[in-house]
Amino acid sequence: MGALIFIVTLFGSVLIIAYHPPFVQRFLKFFSSIQLLVIDEVGVQKGSESEKRILFSILDNRVTSKKPTILMTNLGIKDCGLVLGDRLYDRIRSKCVPVLFKGNSFRKPATPDVFD
Repeated sequence: MGALIFIVTLFGSVLIIAYHPPFVQRFLKFFSSIQLLVIDEVGVQKGSESEKRILFSILDNRVTSKKPTILMTNLGIKDCGLVLGDRLYDRIRSKCVPVLFKGNSFRKPATPDVFD
């Protein structure tokens, strides 16, 4: 049995679609219906209030529907609250279990031949 998994990076840039009123309900319905939603780079965009409201709606719908969502960020706990805002951060903390990954970056430093 297959499952629909959707991985979104730089979620804020995807939210631009939702600024167009005809797309808002379709956008929310799509992201609320996916069986597993993975949102990477949470907090990178330092989103607008509109983006925070949309993300809150998506997470609220997913929590209500008991659908799993994975949020990934390089932010610390305190920074998440500052970037996401109290309302969204509270919703996430009430339903999520944080997992801390510690260690050195696996990315290698760029060298002049990186584009060769």
